[in-house]
Amino acid sequence: MKTFFQPLLQVRPLALCFFSLLCLEFIQLFGQAVKDVETEALGLKDIANRVAETIQSRYPEDPLSIMLMASLHYNQGQSNQATPWLEKALERQPKMVDALLMLAKIAREKGDSESCIDYCRKAMVLGAPPPVWFEMMVGAHMDVGKAADILAEFEGQLEGVTLPPDAEYILGTARMQLRQFQRAKDHFLRVVHFMPKHTQAYFGLFMASQRLGQTQEAASFQKTFAQLESSDRQRMMENNRKKEELSGLDLVRDSTLKTLMAAGQIFQGKQSHKEAADCYQKAIELDPRTLSICLAYEASLVASKRLQAGVEFFEQRQGQHPENILNDYMLGRLETRRGNSSMASEHYKRVIAMRPDWAAGYRAHAELNMLHNQGLEQARGYAAKALALEESPEHYYLLGVACIKLKDFQSATSAMEQAVRLRPEDARFRSLLNQLKQQKTPLP
Repeated sequence: MKTFFQPLLQVRPLALCFFSLLCLEFIQLFGQAVKDVETEALGLKDIANRVAETIQSRYPEDPLSIMLMASLHYNQGQSNQATPWLEKALERQPKMVDALLMLAKIAREKGDSESCIDYCRKAMVLGAPPPVWFEMMVGAHMDVGKAADILAEFEGQLEGVTLPPDAEYILGTARMQLRQFQRAKDHFLRVVHFMPKHTQAYFGLFMASQRLGQTQEAASFQKTFAQLESSDRQRMMENNRKKEELSGLDLVRDSTLKTLMAAGQIFQGKQSHKEAADCYQKAIELDPRTLSICLAYEASLVASKRLQAGVEFFEQRQGQHPENILNDYMLGRLETRRGNSSMASEHYKRVIAMRPDWAAGYRAHAELNMLHNQGLEQARGYAAKALALEESPEHYYLLGVACIKLKDFQSATSAMEQAVRLRPEDARFRSLLNQLKQQKTPLP
């Protein structure tokens, strides 16, 4: 009887030896990769632990320092160790909303719905914005069979309010639990309006329509749900084929990044700008493509008057990663602050060349030109390009200022009218528009 293995047994011994060597090499490489991942994860955890412990030892009674230790443990999956730190933070500062909300999350994760509700209510009283507690509150009430109570409480407050899709989804789920099928359907429809590939919302629409006797609609929603669910399953299978160690490493990187950013903010608040800059540098090395981290680093350099250190840092990174436009962008900003306008211009030109679809590059160059009252026509062109790529009140304002400097007051007025339309509460925009309408010639 011929077996699957017989053809393999007929292969020459040399080929079998070669195949065995290949397998051995693969096992060795995979084992080394796992070791490398584990080594990096341990190193990142050590960085996070050391910076948090440094801040705790230096500012032991500061609620923010205590909160950092709590966040460190929570982000590393150690909620039991986070809880005592959160309680200590609340002893020092009873109105610390972040501590209450983290305790609410921990309670929810443990299935303690009543405690979750209690912590959320305390945070609500202290003015915590709805997005951070809304889903927990509704979900916890659903868990204890009190969905009707919380929906009745929020009924008037939600009228005319545009909610994020996640909030609409949980409201739809709550309405389904209460057998309010039409209202549930309305919530799910709003979800798919903003998120057309929200698989579970389509399942909700299928179930709600079915309960309402809307057979044709239910069938259509069921078909869409099945298609999306199949795609989701395929993605899940692909993700599962990835090394679990690497996905775990991503979580460690994210946790360490959060710790470094929080530590940097605490150091900066204590006027320890050098330590803050060190935290932000490490954060940039972990996440080199997030502009907000680079700007936080820049602020610490400005406060400590260490612009040269920042230039050296980004020049080194530029040499190692020339494809990352943020290196040139930040060098342009730092050289502008140092008064080196020609060097700043060269950096911004490279940013524009590498990313012609990024509004920030055009905006930065326009601001540089206007700062020195040079190349004003070019500045207007850059401002217009930034606006074309990203409509915002700031870009209308930038264009308006460029037009004022060119004494084109009619175009400036038109631009500022648009800025005010988009952000009527901004006094700066209204003031400049009023001056233009009074036929004055302000020069910001």
